Amino acid sequence: MKFMRLLKKYYYMIILFVLTAPSFVFADIGTVNLNSFNPIKQTSIYGLIGAVLQFVVKIGAVVVVFFIIYAGFQFVTAQGNEEKISSARKSFMWTIIGGLILLGAMTLSGVVCNTANQLGANVSCG
Repeated sequence: MKFMRLLKKYYYMIILFVLTAPSFVFADIGTVNLNSFNPIKQTSIYGLIGAVLQFVVKIGAVVVVFFIIYAGFQFVTAQGNEEKISSARKSFMWTIIGGLILLGAMTLSGVVCNTANQLGANVSCG
């Protein structure tokens, strides 16, 4: 019953949003300069994707380091228990795979950006 009340609440919130969204879209914004506030400082989709990728890589690197330390902690606390050692190996393996995927995404982004520049796109590769 509690789930149904929660579902009903979200349903009404979505309906309210759908009914009020057109008023925001068609509102007269007057002389508001929307270019004055650009927190990411990017003017192209390439720059936006690069900024998002850099942010994800920075956060992902911290997460990878944390999970490598965690896997090491699992190895130390296993104390010869084969099941715990197996779990620690899996944690370490998936952490390394995640780090390699992160590194691969960064490398692929650089290759695509440099290729686009060679083709004349004049894209900023951050």
